[in-house]
Amino acid sequence: MHYLVSVGSSLLSNYKKNHPNQTPDVNSLLSFLTNSDEKKVSAETHSLSHLPLSQEDKLVFILTQTEETRLVAQVLQEYYTKQGISCKRTEVMKLEATAESMNEDGLQALLVTLMNEISEIFENYGEVSMVATGGFKAEAAIFLLVGTLFAIPVYYIYENFSKIVQFPVFPIMPDISFQKHISFFKRAKDGIPLATAAPVLQKFPELQYFLKMTKEATYQLNYAGTLLLYLFEEEFGKRRERTFHPREKAAFLAEPKEKNKLASLKEDIPKPLYDKIELLCTLPFIEEVKLDSEQFNGERPQKRKIVGNKIYLTIQYKDFYMDIEIVSNYKKESEMVRLFWDIQELFSR
Repeated sequence: MHYLVSVGSSLLSNYKKNHPNQTPDVNSLLSFLTNSDEKKVSAETHSLSHLPLSQEDKLVFILTQTEETRLVAQVLQEYYTKQGISCKRTEVMKLEATAESMNEDGLQALLVTLMNEISEIFENYGEVSMVATGGFKAEAAIFLLVGTLFAIPVYYIYENFSKIVQFPVFPIMPDISFQKHISFFKRAKDGIPLATAAPVLQKFPELQYFLKMTKEATYQLNYAGTLLLYLFEEEFGKRRERTFHPREKAAFLAEPKEKNKLASLKEDIPKPLYDKIELLCTLPFIEEVKLDSEQFNGERPQKRKIVGNKIYLTIQYKDFYMDIEIVSNYKKESEMVRLFWDIQELFSR
């Protein structure tokens, strides 16, 4: 198991309380930590003391660009390395201990850092959890957001708690209709001139919530837009599905046209409906979309149900009705329920 651990300065603060006239360095802090109660000496050790760490695990300390957290992270790395646990430090560029930093690029930089670390772990190792006790509360919010959307356990403990808290994974998923804007999001990643973005925003005003204006008079993705882009980028999506919903490799590498079992009926299906079917087939968590084998002809109630990893749905455009079966590689009921409502909303527009 890999643990991404946010780092704060509580170890340093506690040292100064006990040694008010001494200037801390790595050796003095390490000695203080080694000879103190893990549950009281720092937020990071308090959290980790409640988790089943072993020498097969790895700790990744996520820290801000401050001398205090650099010092604390170095001490923590040496402390756990001596216990035979592999560690590394990752400093978040542009994230400093100021409101200005967090309002501008800091939280977005934290988001990107977490996504990069998670991406590497998914690709090469597998399991990952996050510990969000140390550092600023704003950092914990980003940890929780990422953990929720990627079904990653997030742990937290308050200094007076005797047990650690694991946040539940809420059944929250991105609105799949934003998949059609992925090319715009990719362009906005590096900046789009205001004049170029204006026609797009006029047509799709909801996109403004994923952008920020820069000093150079361009639009760039904010941290919400950055997260959405990561969620929809094909390669990252495949890594996520391999981690949480194992299937044969071919299922993840399938082209959208291979998933679309309704292609032969394209000429018979109204274009607005068919476009949405094609959109579904671009999503990495959809295995196939096909005609419902129990297709009903004539008058009948609309079909809406979930059976295991399959969704049965009646789609409609004006006087045209069609029953389809959507197969997902999700296994969790909560994810299927959320996907069901997202797909219903997509076809109701």
